[in-house]
Amino acid sequence: MDDTIRYQTLEGVGASFTDSAAWPGLEKLTPASAKSNDAGSFQPCGDSSELFASAHGATDLALSNYTYDDFRQESADPNMTQFSIAHDQAYIIPTIKAALAVNPQMKVLALPWSPPAMDEKRVDRRMAAR
Repeated sequence: MDDTIRYQTLEGVGASFTDSAAWPGLEKLTPASAKSNDAGSFQPCGDSSELFASAHGATDLALSNYTYDDFRQESADPNMTQFSIAHDQAYIIPTIKAALAVNPQMKVLALPWSPPAMDEKRVDRRMAAR
């Protein structure tokens, strides 16, 4: 190994914004504790911006099964008239906003996880990316 040769650069390190990461901060911590937690978790580290992932649609770390276009299985919604990000407005989006307030240089990578329900045959949407 020759550590003087660089083949790629590191954009940053971080974690994921998921229900299981966001929910405790908004539901279980006092506002002061949540603010302290955000300050410690999202402070810039060294000379690189942290890189966080935001998985969209139910992941294996979600509190429930959901997509952004849920509907009854026997119907379809090809025009996506029922599209909604309401699930993420409860915990994930507020957590991302709090993180960006602490570290505006943070990079958030949006990762689609679950396709609309009409595109899937399985019931458990948390397994979609596997």
